[in-house]
Amino acid sequence: MIYFWFILYNLIIYPLIFILVSVGAIFNKKLRIGLIGRFNSINILKTTLQNWDKKKPIYWFHAASHGEFEQIKPVLRGIKEVENDIYIVVSFFSPSGYNNVNDKNINCKIYLPFDFIWSIRRALKIVNPKFYILLLCSRTIQCILNSPKMYVLLTSVCTKNNKSA
Repeated sequence: MIYFWFILYNLIIYPLIFILVSVGAIFNKKLRIGLIGRFNSINILKTTLQNWDKKKPIYWFHAASHGEFEQIKPVLRGIKEVENDIYIVVSFFSPSGYNNVNDKNINCKIYLPFDFIWSIRRALKIVNPKFYILLLCSRTIQCILNSPKMYVLLTSVCTKNNKSA
């Protein structure tokens, strides 16, 4: 059954969402900004990480919005206090997070790349994070599925689970 949902999501649902968002971006500035940001994410990661010492760990946090990011600010400060020579990548789904967050503990800020298998694997390969931390309701299917395959420790913090789900 999991293969059915995997195929359905990758071949029908996400491509359809991508097409609808691309059309919607013509008329909606916020969608357009997010779409352009996702197209640039891989290049930002390459440029930012090219001079990073590969022996030092990278922590990748994903927050959907500015509000979710506010919840992990103490976590970022705490991690930097314990391991000050780490690199922190933070990805956002929403332009509200990307445009409004300026934190000295962030080394690289990007939009979450498109949730296609190839773009997420490419981003994970470039970053090669020690940890990938999802926040609250962030359910990025390709990141969840591909992190373990690439030996990336995946965790979720501040998560809400519905008992009936």
